[in-house]
Amino acid sequence: MPACEIRIGPGTGADGPTEPTGGTTGAGGSGGAAGAWTPTPEEQEAIDALQNVDPAVLQRIDAKNAYAAAVTSNLVAAQVSDPNTLDEATLSSLIDAAAPAAILEAEAWAQLADPVLFPPATVHSKFECIEPPNNCPATTRCPGSPEPVCIVIDCGRGKCPGYCPKFLSDLISQGWCSYACMNGKEIVAGAFILQVFGNRVTPPFCFGK
Repeated sequence: MPACEIRIGPGTGADGPTEPTGGTTGAGGSGGAAGAWTPTPEEQEAIDALQNVDPAVLQRIDAKNAYAAAVTSNLVAAQVSDPNTLDEATLSSLIDAAAPAAILEAEAWAQLADPVLFPPATVHSKFECIEPPNNCPATTRCPGSPEPVCIVIDCGRGKCPGYCPKFLSDLISQGWCSYACMNGKEIVAGAFILQVFGNRVTPPFCFGK
C-alpha cells in the first residue's frame, strides 16, 4: 500500500473548535510534539466539509477502519510466535502484506453487520487523537485525482471497539487511527493507520467508502 503525505491541522471537538497542542507525525510529515499546527487552505476546507457529511456514512467508514485495523493486526500476530523478537522492518513487511486482505474482510463485514452496532458520529473530527498516548497524525492523504485529504475521526489503544467480534479483541500493534477522506464536500474513502514500535505510525491504508 502507498505511503502518503501526513500533515497536522486543527479541528472541531465536542465543545467546539479546538487547536491541536501536540502529536506525532508519520511518514512524510512535518511538525513536532508540542505547539499548534495551522492547516493549509485545502486542509481547512476538508475539515469544514467533514462537519456537514451524513453521520451514517461517517459511522460506516469509522467502523470499517477499526475492523480492518484489527484484522490486519490479527493476521500479523498469527505469523509471529514471539512479538518481543519482532524487528521494525519485518513488522512493516507483515503489515503491508496483511492490510489488503484485512480491507476486503472489513468490506464484507460492513455489508452484513447491523448498522445500529456502529458508533454514533456525534463529533465528526477527533483531534484529541493526536495527543499521547494515541499520537495520530491529524490529517493524511490517499491516492486519487485529486488526492483526497483524510481527517482523523477516531482512535483506539490495544483492541478493536466493543462492536467488533470477540476474536478481534487483542492487537499486536499498540493502537490504531481512523480517517475520513474528503474530496470537496464528499467522503470518498476511509483510511487507517497502525501504531507500532516506539510510537511510530505506519503509512495510511486507504479504501473506498
